[in-house]
Amino acid sequence: STGNAMITPNQIDNGSSDNCAIASITLDKATFNCTNLGNNTVTLIVTDVNGNSATRTATVTVLDTTSPVAIGQNINVSLNANGQLILDPALIDNGSYDNCDYTLTASPNTFGPANIGVNNVILVITDSSGNSHYTVVQVTIIDNVNPTVNTQNITINLDSNGLASITANQ
Repeated sequence: STGNAMITPNQIDNGSSDNCAIASITLDKATFNCTNLGNNTVTLIVTDVNGNSATRTATVTVLDTTSPVAIGQNINVSLNANGQLILDPALIDNGSYDNCDYTLTASPNTFGPANIGVNNVILVITDSSGNSHYTVVQVTIIDNVNPTVNTQNITINLDSNGLASITANQ
């Protein structure tokens, strides 16, 4: 869960022997972390009681099978002056985590006037090994941009009773 792993010489040794007696069996590398994902070559060093030694390599495959954890938060956000919003996943993240590197995505992440109100958004965390987890949050879209008002001057004629009427569109 911390992104670290350790191996012992006994896990690599497959029955090493000596005509006298073995004094030690060691490894040149025994600790691994997220930077070691995939195949890693390690060297097993066997030394006998007389100081003679031999080496052989083996492959240690480091896997990340720990799923990340998505933790989201509900938010209220406004559309921009163009009536659009592209949601940055960091805005709805509330401490998501993993033992290795990860990315966050939000879906959907593009909003417009049709999305005013509460929207369910999926926050997905995916690590570099393809493990993922998601949570659903509520993103409330607010339109607080005042409309632009354009007017025009018009000329009207009064009727025989001295009255006239106009419409807003005029």
